[in-house]
Amino acid sequence: MHPDEAHVWQLDPTRVAGREPTEAAAALLSPEERARPAAHRDPRAGHTFLVARGLLRCALSELVPEVAPAVWSFTRGPYGRPQIATPRCHTSVRFNVSHTRDQVVCVVVRDADCGIDVEPAGRTVDVPLLAGDVPAPAEAAVLAAAAPEHRSEVFLRHWTLKEAYAKALGVGMRLPFAGLVFGPPTTGAPRLDPAAHPEGADWQFAQWVTARGPAGQGWVVSLALSRPGGRELRIVRHDRWPTCPPSPSRGHLGVQM
Repeated sequence: MHPDEAHVWQLDPTRVAGREPTEAAAALLSPEERARPAAHRDPRAGHTFLVARGLLRCALSELVPEVAPAVWSFTRGPYGRPQIATPRCHTSVRFNVSHTRDQVVCVVVRDADCGIDVEPAGRTVDVPLLAGDVPAPAEAAVLAAAAPEHRSEVFLRHWTLKEAYAKALGVGMRLPFAGLVFGPPTTGAPRLDPAAHPEGADWQFAQWVTARGPAGQGWVVSLALSRPGGRELRIVRHDRWPTCPPSPSRGHLGVQM
């Protein structure tokens, strides 16, 4: 795994369907992970969780091929951020996962903090209800100027950037979103407003909206990466299942494309 690259996978979990591939995904997980889908009232949400965890393990093993997917084990940081526990020689590999209905995203990088978030671009948001908690004043002005039919998507662009940054910091919702200011929209990548956040130079952000399918649905994806040594990371995006070594006595995960 090249230290100057951040790898991002984005997949539709409904493409991983059927008993055989689903059981193969479950076989990669720890007993605790296998038990969690049963706690979901919605079987579809449980399936998405299973696919997300299987994707993470396979993504890690594509980039660190000497470690089989089922061998990875995880722990949590002080505020609950998942991180690698074993193999201990690979704890410098960082990752983050986000999933929503019909979409799973995962980022893997070495020696850098990372966070990723995904939301349906067409999701309807009660913007006035949340306006006091999420956007900074300058961002609220951008929201107010947006056409009503685009306001929810504009809000989600701000929300996912802040969520990704909070996850990269490892503090989650403890970060005061309204005090977090991203610079005015430009043609370049998103950035923290340097006047409000001098530490913004230590971070790299990216955001994209996937092409909308026949149903008109797309997804807003935001990515936050710390800059190790101040260097820019190359973001490598994948829309396929990772290729990785099989675990001993474990099946392969099939994906319907």
